Amino acid sequence: MRSFRAKVNGSVLAWARDSAGYDLDTAANRIKVKPSALQAWERDEGAPTLAQLRKLAEAYKRPLAVLYLEKPPRDFQAKSLQDFRRPAVAGESQKLSTNLTLEIRTASQRRVLAVELFDELEHAVPQFGFRCTVDEDPEVVGLALREHLGMEGPPSQEWYSDNTGRIAFNSWRRAIESRAALVFQMTRVSSDEASGFTLADDVLPVLAVNRKDHPKRRTFSLLHECAHAALHQAGISQFDDVAPSANVEVFCNRVAASTLMPRPLLLEHPEVARAPSNYVNWQHESIFRIARTFGVSADAMLYRLSTIGKTTTAFYLSARQEYERMFIEMERRAKSNKPGKKKDFKRNPVTEAIGSLGRPFIGLVLQGYAQDALTLSEASSYLGVRTKHIPTLQEKVGA
Repeated sequence: MRSFRAKVNGSVLAWARDSAGYDLDTAANRIKVKPSALQAWERDEGAPTLAQLRKLAEAYKRPLAVLYLEKPPRDFQAKSLQDFRRPAVAGESQKLSTNLTLEIRTASQRRVLAVELFDELEHAVPQFGFRCTVDEDPEVVGLALREHLGMEGPPSQEWYSDNTGRIAFNSWRRAIESRAALVFQMTRVSSDEASGFTLADDVLPVLAVNRKDHPKRRTFSLLHECAHAALHQAGISQFDDVAPSANVEVFCNRVAASTLMPRPLLLEHPEVARAPSNYVNWQHESIFRIARTFGVSADAMLYRLSTIGKTTTAFYLSARQEYERMFIEMERRAKSNKPGKKKDFKRNPVTEAIGSLGRPFIGLVLQGYAQDALTLSEASSYLGVRTKHIPTLQEKVGA
């Protein structure tokens, strides 16, 4: 039986592969063809069959119709994000993993959808409304950001009693979302590659953090990305104040620290107040107690103590390595204590959607569906849930 060839533009196929973060060999392997064949299609020296084109669409996470476009569309390019974890080297491109590229592209598409829905529903698109520059004092910026987010005053007592750190994370997330930003959580990216990224637009900036990180670490990442948005500087980040990095990354770390752990409030803590300057005999138990008060991780707290002169950088670096070893050992023990046979784990798509996408974005999509700006199928697709879960989402989100 004759196989029909798809009438597609080779430049569109090349664009789709490149925007998905695949090289020729990897993409060809995904659809079980030779790299030379895929390269020929991209050069218009041949064409895939319809079955092969469907496989390409699935691999590149694109609707099949997109691959039939006459020319590559103007699309958000992950390459436009500066990777602030390491300095840019002239003539070298910074290679992102396919999963990170996909997370960035998907977040950009969600933001575009949100802006379009605001327009369709005849609502003014809200402005983020907080700006700063790297020349400013991060201590001053942090206090101003805390006030802008409506988080003045001492930390909630609930944070101290919550070992998971989720209450503090959700509190900061709600505060940021209420100031016209979209907060998403990545699920496909290794925490070793990125702790978060920012799409720093004037309206509806996107702050994404890595769900594979502990919630307390996510809280610091979230405020770090918020500082990127305030700078109007998009980037991919990882908390590392000691490795060679751009000044903007160090600035964002300091703003995050001063926002979450304001100097005046931290110096009022009894254990901090008693400690002399450049104290190098901090006990782990003390650091953990102080960190719980502010809903942050122990390494973030020790970093903050080093920035206000309550310990040395050398002590912070040494202790941070110890915390990392403790965390790895804790993870190892948790895995070894699991029974040999895996128990069935029932997923909750509604809870996962709310955690990944945030209530404001979900509410906007559901409002678009309620007012016929979106079909039920489109709404479920954008929210990543089956149509049967939409009523439950409406109930949970209050839309």
